[in-house]
Amino acid sequence: MKERGNTRTSTRQKLALPVIFLLVLGAILLTGILPATRELDRVKNKIENLGLDLKRQEILLPIHFQLQKQKKRSLPEGILVQEVKALEVEDLDELPAVFEKLASLGKVKLISVTPQARSLEGDRELLRVDTLMRGDFENFQLLLNRLNEMPILDTVESLAINVDELGQEMSLSVWLAIK
Repeated sequence: MKERGNTRTSTRQKLALPVIFLLVLGAILLTGILPATRELDRVKNKIENLGLDLKRQEILLPIHFQLQKQKKRSLPEGILVQEVKALEVEDLDELPAVFEKLASLGKVKLISVTPQARSLEGDRELLRVDTLMRGDFENFQLLLNRLNEMPILDTVESLAINVDELGQEMSLSVWLAIK
């Protein structure tokens, strides 16, 4: 009878070893190989996306060079573009006087000059200034020409001319370069 008991034990041992091997193999597959294949799929998708971006850039590069050439062409006669020179931060308190002088040269009355402090948030090198002036339209045109000659002017954001019982009123928002 003892021999029969040993036969059962040896059969269990023979079956237990392959089952343990299969369990270990399954654990290796689940913990090592499957996550690695998922990561490889993600990397493959990123590479494909980068390849598509590269193809788009290859298509757009000649267009970019063509636009740069057009940008470098000379402007039509009578149109001048000045290089923008930044206004020092220390000189910002003189800004109302600058606009007052500009208004007097343009023969209009300056009502208000409002620098927008929020436009200085971050590392911006531009200051938005809102102005309100009164006068005749012809004088506004003269004022705009003088404003365009100012080296600190970056862009004119908006211009509105309103007519009321007091006359014509111009609301002007500009961006000035500052250091």
